[in-house]
Amino acid sequence: MSEDFPQLPAGDLDAMKQAGGLVEHGGWEVEQDDERDLEEPMPSGGMMGPINWWALSPSAQATVLAGLSVWVTRLVRTFQIEWTEIPPWWYRHEGFIHELLALKQAREQVAYDPAEAESAPLTWLHNLSLARGRLRALRDSLGGDYRTCPEPRVPGWAALSGDESRTWQVEVERYAMDKTLRGSER
Repeated sequence: MSEDFPQLPAGDLDAMKQAGGLVEHGGWEVEQDDERDLEEPMPSGGMMGPINWWALSPSAQATVLAGLSVWVTRLVRTFQIEWTEIPPWWYRHEGFIHELLALKQAREQVAYDPAEAESAPLTWLHNLSLARGRLRALRDSLGGDYRTCPEPRVPGWAALSGDESRTWQVEVERYAMDKTLRGSER
């Protein structure tokens, strides 16, 4: 499979493998999950550790997102989750991606790891119920409806550019410098 992605650094390819496998060019392979369930269980659900979405390259993010989308549709079908919790445009907002990727990783790495307690799946289901509340709150804060994906709203101070952002950054740097100077006086 790695020959399909010759331009990717090795770390990105490893991250994609940890995300649950690469998606074949032929389409979405939902049955692949079912086949993996029949195989010998692997520690941590076959994943080597948590995936840091922010540390992935854009190409690795695209591959992880493709695999996550298959998992999310299965989650929505299995638990009959309404669009008010996971809207069809969830993949356009990083907040949803982080929540759903964390749920997927927790299920695959902990809930069904043979080394975990037999109650681990129940713990995951409890965490799912908590995450559903956060997903609903996130969807409510974004607005939008079933078909309309709202643009992300970023406070001016947290924006990548702009006067308010530059002013805030200067304030933080001054505060940090003052704290350093006060600490060295002790």
